[in-house]
Amino acid sequence: MNHTAAYRVYRDTWDTDQPHTSYTVEIMRPDNQSWQRIAVADTRESALLAARLFCSRYGWQLSDGHTPN
Repeated sequence: MNHTAAYRVYRDTWDTDQPHTSYTVEIMRPDNQSWQRIAVADTRESALLAARLFCSRYGWQLSDGHTPN
C-alpha cells in the first residue's frame, strides 16, 4: 500500500475593508484516494506545516505536492 499523500494549496484573495489572502490546503488521502480539506491558513508556509503535521499523525509521507495557484 502506498503511504504517500499528495497535497495542493489554493490561494484566495478578497477585499472587504482591507485586502486579505488565505491559503487552503487539501490532502489526497492514500487510504481512499480522495481529496480532504484539512486547513485554512494565513500564509502558504503555515498551510504546508498543517499538511506535514496532518500526514505525520497518520504516518504518511508528504509528496512534493501541487500548487494550482
